[in-house]
Parts: sequence; structure tokens; C-alpha cells
Amino acid sequence: MIIPPQDKGWMAAIGSQLPIVLTIAYLVPIWGGLRLLQQSVIGDERAVLAAIVLFGGAALLLFVVTFIHEMGHAIAAWGVGHKVHFICVGPFGVSPAQMKLTRIGDAPDREYAGFVASTPKWGQFRRGAAIWVSAGGAMATAACAIIIYMAAQSVPDLMLGLSLIALAFLIDAIVNLIPLIWDGRSASDGLHIWQYMAGYRPGPESWAATRLNYIPPGLALTDDEEWARISVSSGPFMRAPAMVKLIMREAQRRAETAVLSKF
Repeated sequence: MIIPPQDKGWMAAIGSQLPIVLTIAYLVPIWGGLRLLQQSVIGDERAVLAAIVLFGGAALLLFVVTFIHEMGHAIAAWGVGHKVHFICVGPFGVSPAQMKLTRIGDAPDREYAGFVASTPKWGQFRRGAAIWVSAGGAMATAACAIIIYMAAQSVPDLMLGLSLIALAFLIDAIVNLIPLIWDGRSASDGLHIWQYMAGYRPGPESWAATRLNYIPPGLALTDDEEWARISVSSGPFMRAPAMVKLIMREAQRRAETAVLSKF
């Protein structure tokens, strides 16, 4: 979701430096945990394998943390009836409608390590549902932290290493709930939650722009129920550029000349 205009102030100042801090915050417990696990399982005599475990394991765990976080958002969105248009982890994303892996560039919703683009059904925005979706990523990684930590208690020899890895998952949950602007346009989950609690509602322009950006050409931008409402709607907001583009593209796909003639 593209954040609304606001005073960036301290949020932007801290958020601009946060990627480096976050990388260190994630890597320290991951590196320490993997090092302890490597010592317990394979020892130090096999240097090449030890290096693979540390470097490869750290990269893999960073990906796993991000993947679980973003899937937490996606599952929360599906759970409240939102449509999930795109799931991105690192430089790659997938459209659930196509199940096709795509390398992405400078996406409008791109955040520090990944994002999920989703929208509610037309006219069915609910503040509680939006907050739940925003909190879904942190809840997913926090749940993983608890599971890993509990599992560690049953393996005394690996307990400290696994506990440190659980800490990395917990850090993800905590940091993402801090209300910060990552850069000039994207925000932490905590800032989204804060905005919704303060009364922010994404307008039709934002809703339409998200669908246009992430639903591939040729696929339906709306379902039949949404289209039945949108195609007969009127008002200034229906003349916003993104809404006009969405209506025209969907009308062309459905071959509804009567709707096209309005524009």
C-alpha cells in the first residue's frame, strides 16, 4: 500500500538508516545461532562445510524470515476476504493468479525486503481487517520464534543455537511493528497500523492503482459483483485517473461498449 502524504520528520530520518541496522540485527543472532549449531553438529575440523553452513545458512535464513513474514500478510489478507495480487520476497515476486515467478524492479510498493500487494473487495474496506493484514507478517514471524524456541528446549545440545535463531524471527516481528518510513514512500507495518487506527482510509484511486499495477493484462481487474457496482457508480472519485483507466481496461476486457461510451 502506498502511504498517504504526511510529515515524515523523525520517521524518515531513522527509516533511511534502518536497512543497515536491520541487517546487523538479523545477522548477529542468525550467525551466532548457526555457529553454535555448526560446532555442535559438525565441529570445526571441516572448514569448508563450516563456511557453507555459516554463509549459506545465513542467506537462507534471511530469505526464510522474509518469506514467512510476507506469507503472514498474504494469509491474513486471504483470511479477511481481501484479494492478494502479488507477493514479493527480495528481487522476485509471484502473482497468485498466474503462479509465475517474476523478477521485479522498482515497484511502487517495494519495501526493504519484500511486500504483499492486496486490496479489499470494492466498497468493503474495514479498518479492523486492514489492521489484521498489516499485523499478519509480524504475527507469523513471532509465531515461528515461539515454535523454534519451544523446540529448542527439547534438544539441550542445540538449545542455545536454536534460541538465537528464534531471536532473529522475534526481531523481525518487533522491528516491523515500529512506526517508521523505510524510505520516501513505503512504511513499516507499524506505521500502517498506526495510520488505520488514526482513521486513514485508502481511497478509490489507491485501490485502483494497486490493481492496475499488479494484475497482469488480460486478467480480470474485478469480479462480477464488484463490476456490477463499479460500472454504474458515479461521483468525482470515479473520474480519478487510475479509476478511469481501471474501468476502461475492464470494460474492454468484458466488451461492454455502453460503459466505454461514458469516457
